[in-house]
Amino acid sequence: MPLPVRLPPPVAAAAASILAAVDLRRYLYWNPRESTSMATSAHRNTASAAAVTLLVLSAKSPEDQQLLASSAGSISLDEGESGGGGVTVSLAPAAGVDAGFDAGAYMGALRARRFGRWMLWSPRMGSTHDLVSQNFAKLPVGVVCVADVQFKGRGRSKNVWESPPGCLMFSFTSQMSDARIGLNVDNEEPTTCLNAALRKVNADSPGLKQEDILASFFNKFEDLFEIFTNQGFKALEERYYNSWLHSGQRVIVQDVPEGEGQSVDSVVTIQTTSFQGLTPSGYLHAIGDDGKSCELHPDGNRGLIRRKFKA
Repeated sequence: MPLPVRLPPPVAAAAASILAAVDLRRYLYWNPRESTSMATSAHRNTASAAAVTLLVLSAKSPEDQQLLASSAGSISLDEGESGGGGVTVSLAPAAGVDAGFDAGAYMGALRARRFGRWMLWSPRMGSTHDLVSQNFAKLPVGVVCVADVQFKGRGRSKNVWESPPGCLMFSFTSQMSDARIGLNVDNEEPTTCLNAALRKVNADSPGLKQEDILASFFNKFEDLFEIFTNQGFKALEERYYNSWLHSGQRVIVQDVPEGEGQSVDSVVTIQTTSFQGLTPSGYLHAIGDDGKSCELHPDGNRGLIRRKFKA
């Protein structure tokens, strides 16, 4: 069972928590690339349209390949909240797949021993998170699911969103209850992206590649994960605060006084001394203008919500 651990919100960047509404039929094939690869194509069984979801499964080594292949035939994806039928799985040879994500380059840069050694990639799918979470018991711990485009992102309060091309959106299995990641690598709309910031510093830069970023993430995450699970967040606290950007910032928060249903705006200042920026549960620790401590919780519709916190 996943451990009941919450990563601090600034660490666990929002990523793919998405609702898929497709009826799948999978086909498995072998891809002779540097890494061991296979593909699964999924077909929606409707009378009106033949929407197709393609999954490409890659592994770091032949041993990893065998482990992944043993579970590939049982992978399923439910219709979720939109309703619908089940999933029919079939394995058969398939033609070559035009993969936008270079599995060989990614696996070649990967040094992690546990995370990211098995990958499920799709050019377009409803959900990476749903596929991984619904098949958690069938997949090896550390498998990662990557999609170039996700079209049914599920946010708070059942809001739906899309992740456009150029964003590195992925979900992976771990012994944590809540850990999601998303990085805008090469899409400047509607705000900015990593490569846009890099070009401002060096116009001749070739730019960052999603494959290198994903491999680098797992290479570093694995070491941090071992420290976190064995020693807790305290062992990483100083390193975390050396990198964060929030100390001393003043923010507007929504405050709901006890016994009242109407929220009011107030101003708090994030604590800057003695590394008291986070509460033990991983939320922001702030000090109001009245000098009282509070805990800030995110709310997708209203911004930050202030709750009482006792140190």
